[in-house]
Amino acid sequence: MHSGIFGGAAPDALVALIRILATLHDTHGDVAVKGLRSYTFGTMVYKEEIFRQNAGLLKGVDLIGTGPLVSRLWSKPSVTVIGIDAPSISAASQYPDPPGFSKDQYAHFP
Repeated sequence: MHSGIFGGAAPDALVALIRILATLHDTHGDVAVKGLRSYTFGTMVYKEEIFRQNAGLLKGVDLIGTGPLVSRLWSKPSVTVIGIDAPSISAASQYPDPPGFSKDQYAHFP
């Protein structure tokens, strides 16, 4: 790893974007965007084993968020980063990066 000619002092747009995206969730994986609400989704049960199989999760991968699984899926807000536009490795430079962009998907339940 090399920080480049200006690394350590010059702002890095991609690092700034990553830091902003990291604030969208708390340490448990719950959405941390102020003003969004959630509620408990009735008494329905969705077994974690079935969810893991349906989602194709590998053994050892922890689920994110807190509360009942059905509430995390259907009655709590969610934020998913579905793409990041950044320089490719082959186009990377030791000079400050151009701005990075992300495309995010939000789900909010009243």
